[in-house]
Amino acid sequence: MKLYTKLYRKADYLSMPWKNGLGMTEQIQIFPENCLFSEGQDFLWRISSAKIRGASPFSQFPGCDRWLMVVTGQGLLLDGGALLPQEPLHFSGEPPLHCALLGGEVTDLGIIYRRDKISAMMCREEFMDTCSLDLPAGLHFIYCFDEPLKIAEQILESGDSLEIAGPAKVTLDSSFGGKAKYVRIHIQEK
Repeated sequence: MKLYTKLYRKADYLSMPWKNGLGMTEQIQIFPENCLFSEGQDFLWRISSAKIRGASPFSQFPGCDRWLMVVTGQGLLLDGGALLPQEPLHFSGEPPLHCALLGGEVTDLGIIYRRDKISAMMCREEFMDTCSLDLPAGLHFIYCFDEPLKIAEQILESGDSLEIAGPAKVTLDSSFGGKAKYVRIHIQEK
């Protein structure tokens, strides 16, 4: 069976305002693909990355769950609880949340999804030189942290993402033969 992959370059992410209009986000992918998030159309899931430059409320998403990870920067306070770099946090999209910076600007990576139709998981992983992944059914997004990665003949630079349809077996190679970090998001319909 042929491996299905789709590469998303950081430079090609779609820039748009947050739902609450208080910042900007870079949309990596949304499903259905023709859904217009900016016009409030229904979506099943959306992966994006945003820069948070100061204290602000989070947008609310009724009926949705979220995963969020700080990719760069010192971290966030979400209603007083610390979200430290590279530690994924799962939370509900309904409650009003307020964030503040632990230091300077941060860049985050997140997924918002309809909890009644989709299940999702986010984890940060690292490896030395090479690693093999046995991916279960569903969609998988590999987000490259900093050092370039080679996956299924694709080279990912910092901030790029690769979509892989599971089940699949893939090998990740560190371009510099050292330690490499990535985020994996797994999406599956219920």
